[in-house]
Amino acid sequence: MGRDMESAGVILHDLRSGETRLITDEHRSVSGPHEGTAQISPDGQWSADGREIKSIFRSQGSGGLRPLAWTSDSRQVLCLAQALERSAGQLTQKNGIVLVAASSGAVQKVKDDVGFARLGGISGALSPDGRYIAYSGGLQTWIFSVDGTLDVPIVNPAGPESRVLGWLPGSEDLVIGAGGRDSASFGIYRIPIHEGKPGNPELLKGRLETFDAVGVDASGALYYDVQHHGLTNAYIVGLDRDAGKLTGQPRRLTSALENLNAIPMWSPDGKKAAWIGLESAYRHLDGASIAVRDLATGKETTVPIRLPAKQSMPQWMPSPMWMSDNRHVLMMAMDVGSGANHIFSLYKVDPESGAIVDVPGDVARSFPGNDPPFSQVAWSGDGSVMYRVEGWKSIGVRQGRSGEWKTTLTDPAATRVYEPAPSPDGTEIAYVAEFDPNGRSAQIKVVALATGQIRTLVDAKPIQQRRQIVWTPDGRHLVYPTAIGPLGPSQLWIVAATGGTPKALGAPMEGQIFDLSTSPDGKQIGFTLRTMRHELWAVKDVSKR
Repeated sequence: MGRDMESAGVILHDLRSGETRLITDEHRSVSGPHEGTAQISPDGQWSADGREIKSIFRSQGSGGLRPLAWTSDSRQVLCLAQALERSAGQLTQKNGIVLVAASSGAVQKVKDDVGFARLGGISGALSPDGRYIAYSGGLQTWIFSVDGTLDVPIVNPAGPESRVLGWLPGSEDLVIGAGGRDSASFGIYRIPIHEGKPGNPELLKGRLETFDAVGVDASGALYYDVQHHGLTNAYIVGLDRDAGKLTGQPRRLTSALENLNAIPMWSPDGKKAAWIGLESAYRHLDGASIAVRDLATGKETTVPIRLPAKQSMPQWMPSPMWMSDNRHVLMMAMDVGSGANHIFSLYKVDPESGAIVDVPGDVARSFPGNDPPFSQVAWSGDGSVMYRVEGWKSIGVRQGRSGEWKTTLTDPAATRVYEPAPSPDGTEIAYVAEFDPNGRSAQIKVVALATGQIRTLVDAKPIQQRRQIVWTPDGRHLVYPTAIGPLGPSQLWIVAATGGTPKALGAPMEGQIFDLSTSPDGKQIGFTLRTMRHELWAVKDVSKR
């Protein structure tokens, strides 16, 4: 079911003859990774394959189609129609519901705007009589009539999220999933639908992990996909920075808290290693602990990190790092409910007791538009110098905890800058500069603080995550990862601080690399590797309950 990656539409594949043909052709430019979604027709003869559009930009607006379900007669495909438009520098997405004729590609609009659609939570189904559509963009399920006369929300039985699994065969009963992102918070519910209006939900199966809908088969069995997409582990690996290669294979720093440990780091004197134990790898660092290993004796201690009241550590907070005094670890937290103007506070944590002490001088950072909050703030080893991204193209520096912010860099060629990374001696800042509105091309650059002179090191685009650029301790090289898609494969690279040809470090790794660090002697790299695991589950005999 292949097709030209420079356009987006719906493809039909005849499962008997092997014929593949395009039934819609949107002629819209497509960039970046694509994840196809396939729907098998009820008669078992056709598969509809759509491209989920990641980044599409045209002046007159652009988008793509995502197949959700077939009509019962196999003549039409229910699709989510997605359009991306940029106006006054802001990117907006519009999502609608359409029916696409399998024979001609004719598009019938059902609903112009169904609101927000979350990747992974998008799901929909047609009622057996073809009159109603159940749709969820991930947060709430709606019932739409195909003729456009009905538009009814279904109140989530539990939690803020929902998924449409489908209608039970030969009935008016709709089956949905609902719950939250916490462990065992999802449930499967049967909801009677009469003339398009929902009745009271009945819990069929509870205490499930968050899942994505797959569907209902002809026997009434339900299928769903559980994604374990927050499996994080701290790794270390040897580095020969002059030769530009790894020495050995990456290895886990600890076997404790499997899939819930991250952010490896070394004390500046090289005598201790530390990592963060997580309560939740997906949503936040709240409830985390810090573990320290004495590298001479192997003794380990673990203590909880005791955040002040009304402070939180979302998972996009900058990576903690060891303080230059060899006694404390510096980390950031955010005021809960601080709104669009986020207030970050820097703290030093005693890894022996978990006690946390405020480092005076908050950092206010507002995020323009839909700017992701990753990679916005950094600090010096002693916490006295702060760095932040300002607006879209600038980086500011504050010398001293009560000093004023000074804009030290504005990159006029960039559409956006992120990931400020101060050099070990504090005289330069490395950063990422993007060069087109959809972020397809980027460079890693360095600015000299004394002169403002900017030099380009390499054409590369690290994904936005916690700490994606790290200097070697001697200031002669930078290490960074790149990735194909949001979860990899990922590749580590090293490039000279003066520029030149980058060298790949080892083989690509499945997953997402971030939280980079180097040992004080520059002979080891530490990083967090986040991976995903899929499990397909089935619930049978639902219609007999």
